[in-house]
Amino acid sequence: MKRYIKSSLEKVYWELYKPSLRNYRFSGQIDPIRGQLFGDVQKIAPYDDADYAWAKVNGNGLIEFIKDGKIVDKMQTHAYEEEDYEDVNEYFNDIIESVAEELKKINQSIKPRMMYD
Repeated sequence: MKRYIKSSLEKVYWELYKPSLRNYRFSGQIDPIRGQLFGDVQKIAPYDDADYAWAKVNGNGLIEFIKDGKIVDKMQTHAYEEEDYEDVNEYFNDIIESVAEELKKINQSIKPRMMYD
C-alpha cells in the first residue's frame, strides 16, 4: 500500500509595508498549516551593485544571515502560537520584519555602488 502526502506549501513574495523596511522582500514558500517559512530575505536595490547581506530562512525556525558566502549571524525564531496572533499571516509578517530589521543593521555600513554602464 502506498501513502501519498499532499504538500500545503505555496510560493510567495512577501513585501513589507513598514516605511523603514520597504526595501526588503521575502521570497520562498510558506506552510500555513504548520506555521513554517522556507526561503530568503533580501534587500531590493535596483541599479546598486554593492554586496549586501541576505538571510536564509529555514523551516525549523533557524535564520542564517549570510554575507560574502559566509554565515555572519544566526537567529532562532519562536514557534507559532494561535493565542499570540490573529492569524498565521500576522506571525509570518512579524518574523520577516524581525529578519529585515537585523539585515538593516548588518547592511548599514555598506556603501551603495551605482553602476552606470
